[in-house]
Amino acid sequence: MFQFRTFLFYAFVVGNLYGVVKSQENMGSVCVLTDAPKQCGAFCLSAQLPFIDHNYKVQRQLKSLSEMLERIEKSALTVQNKSPANLESIQQNALNFQKENQAKLDRIEKEIRESKVYILDRIEKGSQETQTTMEGIQTESQAKMDSILQKAKIISLGFQWIESRYFYIENNAKQSWTNAENTCRKRGGHLAAFDNQKEFDAVIAKLHRNTPYWLGISDRKKEGEFVSESGNRPKILTFAPGEPNNDGGNEDCVDIYNGVMNDLPCDLQRHFICQLDSEV
Repeated sequence: MFQFRTFLFYAFVVGNLYGVVKSQENMGSVCVLTDAPKQCGAFCLSAQLPFIDHNYKVQRQLKSLSEMLERIEKSALTVQNKSPANLESIQQNALNFQKENQAKLDRIEKEIRESKVYILDRIEKGSQETQTTMEGIQTESQAKMDSILQKAKIISLGFQWIESRYFYIENNAKQSWTNAENTCRKRGGHLAAFDNQKEFDAVIAKLHRNTPYWLGISDRKKEGEFVSESGNRPKILTFAPGEPNNDGGNEDCVDIYNGVMNDLPCDLQRHFICQLDSEV
């Protein structure tokens, strides 16, 4: 700023001096001194008046130029002083704007990631739930199918649901106690015993009157200790009065006749009753 001001000042001075020289050349008068005290007075003073007047004007213009330069310098300093603050403010605003928008972008990106993870998680969980449900349905269906097939097999083997279990009542063929037990095993069960009185009454109601049937009860292993072929102690025993008596020393197997039990030789031929399970 100082060099610019100096340049303007020198340019202005040179221009004005050039103007003074030109003005003196144009006057066309030369002061020849023969008697200086007399001649130099009025003439020389009148010759120098234009220079004095022009110098005064130059001084005024220099002052005006100096004042203008000072104002320009002050304005420049003011702008220079304010510009960094404005620039810093602009930069700060730009930085804040960038941060704000970056934060929004980060938030949007985060929401997109979370949404993607949530959707994928829901899809995966839904697939797992669907697979679990399908497996459950398949298992349940298989169990039902197995049950249906088992029931079909049971029915085809002649078993029927009586009270709370499956029983097979052989009313045609007659066999020894041992053969009857083997026949029941081939059908998937044993010679029958009874779990409770209600079950006993329900089965007896389906037997032919005056017809003996082998049961799965005997004391073949130890005389006087009756057990079922499932290895359990019988819950229902309805021996006739005076029975069991082991008549002849070889009555180890139990039959039922019109609802009454009796011990008899195991090689006798009887109809028989099978149970499907081994619970009793």
